[in-house]
Amino acid sequence: MLPNEQIKKLYLNHDRWVKFAQAFLSNGNKYEAEDIVQESYLKILKDLNKNENKIVGNSYMYNVIRSIAFDDAKRKTDPLKFAYKIDLNIKNNPDDSQNLEDISKKVTDFVETFYWFDKLLFNLYRYEVRSIRKISKVTTIGHAQVFKTIKRCKQKIKRKFKNEYFKK
Repeated sequence: MLPNEQIKKLYLNHDRWVKFAQAFLSNGNKYEAEDIVQESYLKILKDLNKNENKIVGNSYMYNVIRSIAFDDAKRKTDPLKFAYKIDLNIKNNPDDSQNLEDISKKVTDFVETFYWFDKLLFNLYRYEVRSIRKISKVTTIGHAQVFKTIKRCKQKIKRKFKNEYFKK
């Protein structure tokens, strides 16, 4: 089957792909989901042009959409870019810099009270800007366990400082 014919066959389920991509977005924006699906079509078309004997199906499309959505989310939530934006806001409002330092110190002090295992994984995630998979590889701990531990640490922090800093 020719690459264009396979893309046409995948396009028959276009609405399903958009809904699937929308599920990965934190804001559920349909237009961003549409962009992700279009990028998926392009990626699959490039793959098919490299290897015309390859046959793609729904599961391959799901994997491509998931990968692109995760990559897109990582680009948008890059901690270094986020820190840069915070620095710009602090320069505009000097009072915020003191608040940011207070929050950081309080969170660091609170993290020090965690169990050593939780503290280790959370600090790897927080300071070394590593993905959960990379932390899993380095520590030889399953990625599901790393994910659960980091999620639990974030929830503890949120519960502790919810009334002071987080929106209710």
